[in-house]
Amino acid sequence: ILELKYLSAKDSDTKAEEQWAEAKEQLRRYATDRIVGQSTTDTELHLIRMQMRNTELLRIEEVQQ
Repeated sequence: ILELKYLSAKDSDTKAEEQWAEAKEQLRRYATDRIVGQSTTDTELHLIRMQMRNTELLRIEEVQQ
């Protein structure tokens, strides 16, 4: 599951940190969703969060479930 977050050039570092934390929580919710569980039987999920500012990749990380 990929969660992509986008920041504009004007967004603050505080907003970036809040958005990054939000992405982690969203991924964990998605991974525990009943429908996701039913459709991914015998599949190993990888939870990936990415954050970009304009066209620049700021960070990418695999989140542990």
